[in-house]
Amino acid sequence: MAASQIISQTISIALSIRELVRQGYLFGAFVLIRPLAERSVIALFLSENYKYKNRYAVDIWKNGWKYNERPSLQNMIDVISKNTFPGVTKLWNSLTHGDPDSSIWNMIWLDDGNVGYSVSKIIDDPAMCDRICYETLSWSVATLGIMTKVFSEVNISI
Repeated sequence: MAASQIISQTISIALSIRELVRQGYLFGAFVLIRPLAERSVIALFLSENYKYKNRYAVDIWKNGWKYNERPSLQNMIDVISKNTFPGVTKLWNSLTHGDPDSSIWNMIWLDDGNVGYSVSKIIDDPAMCDRICYETLSWSVATLGIMTKVFSEVNISI
């Protein structure tokens, strides 16, 4: 049940990112990378049924995945990857929570040569577009792998 709910949300977020990129709303698309990554990581974390603080992750999820009980995104990534990606969530958290470091991601060049902050489309930053698309593709591929693992283990009888 958890996988069905979380994986469908992951796909929906990836499609939302795709549409935002197509329309030129790169900042909004970039902000959605964290929830995309988080859903994918949660699905993997739960499918592996990791022990977390003396309880299984699935039990914590079934109990409402409460803020003070669930592991952080970085903690889940550390557990899954055996600490291979320390600090990987720093940028995503910055974008999501709007701290000062996030401001560079919606900066644009103005006609007079100065920089400003876009409140709309960013249509002249192919590197940012590529980064968003690459991260979205990577998490989508990870989600497909999780789907294959989780749903191939399910016995379906008609």
